[in-house]
Amino acid sequence: MPPFRRPARRTRWITLVAIGICTFMLGLLSGSSWDWQHVQQVEASKVEGAAGLLTSSQEQRPGRCPYPYDRHSIDQIREGQTPYLFGGIHKPKCRHCGSNSTWSNFCRFDNFLPGNPACGQDRKQWLIEGFLDREFHEILTSTPCDLFQLLRGQTIWVVGDSQSLDFSKALHCFLHEFWDLKLHNISSKEPQYAPLLKQLQSAQCGNLVGSTRICYMRADKPHTVLDLIIPILMGIGFSNDLLLLNVGLHFSPHYEIELQKIAEVFQDQGSTLPKLLWVDTPPQHFLTEFGEFPKDFGRPPHKCWYIGKYSKRDPLTLTKDHQLTTTDPKYQSIVEGGWRNIISRAVMAAADIPVLQIWNESTALWNYHRDNGAGWECTHYCFPSAPQVWVYHLLVKLRELQSV
Repeated sequence: MPPFRRPARRTRWITLVAIGICTFMLGLLSGSSWDWQHVQQVEASKVEGAAGLLTSSQEQRPGRCPYPYDRHSIDQIREGQTPYLFGGIHKPKCRHCGSNSTWSNFCRFDNFLPGNPACGQDRKQWLIEGFLDREFHEILTSTPCDLFQLLRGQTIWVVGDSQSLDFSKALHCFLHEFWDLKLHNISSKEPQYAPLLKQLQSAQCGNLVGSTRICYMRADKPHTVLDLIIPILMGIGFSNDLLLLNVGLHFSPHYEIELQKIAEVFQDQGSTLPKLLWVDTPPQHFLTEFGEFPKDFGRPPHKCWYIGKYSKRDPLTLTKDHQLTTTDPKYQSIVEGGWRNIISRAVMAAADIPVLQIWNESTALWNYHRDNGAGWECTHYCFPSAPQVWVYHLLVKLRELQSV
């Protein structure tokens, strides 16, 4: 590493009454409120309803996509065609490509400005070239249909901190043509859920075609998942839904015990909750030996650097099969996913909960962080970069899980 060029420093049971849906992002669009009218049913009826929704969507899945895409060849990518995952326009037809909406403009990832999370055209091109050099071709040739046909008819709950928010943005952007570009806050008139939703910093969703939704709920720490998210999902979630969950960056001294409690809930009550796919905590790239934010660094701007700042050169190597290697034993914990992921992967493995491993590829993207408006910071990534890699790995993981 680094396998990429270093850029210049600029650098969601729908009820009979309403669809529960949501807003998530940037604070750029105000969301209208929709009501989750929770129908009090026995769990068997709830599961039956979820299965019915799945059956309906499955009838449409095989070989069909509501907005077919031409798959780009590697030669076309080399000649300058932008991959769909990186903001490429829908071909052969487009639904939103002429839109000047805030979301449409954002999802093109073109303009670099301070406070704008877009990487800018230069860094986007350098990233594409880096993937070409590593023969990481599938991320460049994947189409939104590849992912949508694995998600159709489900609510995808993305739950976590601001990194998970970025993940949900990347999902919305990749599935941009399937989305109506309208965003809604989740609310409920049911007395047991409304107070829980009000305690969340954000609870928002977006409607896609085919009874599909992408929803984001903010949870920085495990206790929020246990106290708020799980009770909410028991009321408005389906076992057919997918939950992408990470709470790792804002850890507590009892992180492992808290994760074990979350895992135990899904082991004991999994039939009443969405299917859980735990997501790795992404790496940070502050100018410290292991890249983590030091308390004495203060506010941005910061300088981002590869993990291992005291080494004469980058001590990590990213292989073509997405593995990290090192010749320095000091960085073996990084090769194994960083201490947070070492803990979380072990807890989830013991509970037979699958993990979406996004650490390795993200580790290489130390020079794809962003200016948050107050200067460079080394936690959040610009678009397109790591969040798009996470979407690709989600596609691969869902294929893997469906083949089991």
